[in-house]
Amino acid sequence: MAQDPNEKGVRDDPRELEDIPFDSSCIWVMDKAGIPCPPPVTERLVIMRRDLSKMDTYYLLPNGKRVRSGGDVEKFLQENPEYRVNLPASKFSFAMPKTVPATVVESSLRRVAKAEGKV
Repeated sequence: MAQDPNEKGVRDDPRELEDIPFDSSCIWVMDKAGIPCPPPVTERLVIMRRDLSKMDTYYLLPNGKRVRSGGDVEKFLQENPEYRVNLPASKFSFAMPKTVPATVVESSLRRVAKAEGKV
């Protein structure tokens, strides 16, 4: 049984979570506590960079465009005031999730180094 995340001593290693099978083909990330759910009619996208250095957070908006900062959200809301009530800027979080180091396997690091010509 997985430990309640509100309890002290939360485990960051997914291999310790009994109800979620560990799969070394994936790199796991964890959002910070308190990240709001994406507003209705939007989608939050978190994309890892090819070099595994960090992730970029975007939101896909109802008009199909991506925004990557609070300033982009404000610009969209100014240009589309009909969305201001349902898409308050406070519901967008561009905080970068934390990578779970135990899931970054050596083969992933070698593949990145090879792609960058460092091997």
